[in-house]
Amino acid sequence: MRSSRWVTAAATKTVRRYLQPLRTAHQQPPPAPAIGPGIRQATGWLTRHRDRLIDNGRNQLDALLGRSPALATTRRHVREFVDLMTERRGSDLTAWISAVDIEGKSALRSFARAYAETSMPSSRAPQLPDPAKVTSIRGQALGCHSSRSDIAPPRAGA
Repeated sequence: MRSSRWVTAAATKTVRRYLQPLRTAHQQPPPAPAIGPGIRQATGWLTRHRDRLIDNGRNQLDALLGRSPALATTRRHVREFVDLMTERRGSDLTAWISAVDIEGKSALRSFARAYAETSMPSSRAPQLPDPAKVTSIRGQALGCHSSRSDIAPPRAGA
């Protein structure tokens, strides 16, 4: 009769021989998929003026816009809107809103329509609204609430 020590050693050797091909086949994990920029980083690239981006940011922004034509179109419309606001070209707003209505994404179209309803009454020429209205419209387009009552703490005993 064989000793239990010999059986244990033989069993261990058999298991090792069985597992060796499996270990070598799976020794190197597959390469992880490339992870793109985070939402905050991409938003920063999209909203900053191109001159204020460092070279690496410009290259990554170009790569991001190259992968998504819809994002490139949205960025172009947003840049045009920023230029209209900073250069006070209210007379060009109607053309911008029409262009966004034709080729913009739904969130941008929603913003443009709400902006037009708030800032451009039909009886007078387009004018720039006050910044509070723009912030309110932007919040509505993004689904934010303008009222802060939704975050009020609960009353005692409720």
